[in-house]
Amino acid sequence: MPAKRGDAVALGKVIEARRDDMGYSRPEMAKVAGISYPYAYEIERGSKYPSADRKSTRLNSSHLVTSY
Repeated sequence: MPAKRGDAVALGKVIEARRDDMGYSRPEMAKVAGISYPYAYEIERGSKYPSADRKSTRLNSSHLVTSY
């Protein structure tokens, strides 16, 4: 089942806040997370919602999202 728009926006805000707390620029965060800059931008803006496997492995391993 696709994520609701509100869920994607909320996740994007969490990731953006965490990225800011860690002192990463969006390009730096994308590199650390192993995703493209455009994809990172779309996630933070809420226009894309990462698949469960991407979210759990890449974003968690980069410490951007610990639980959501």
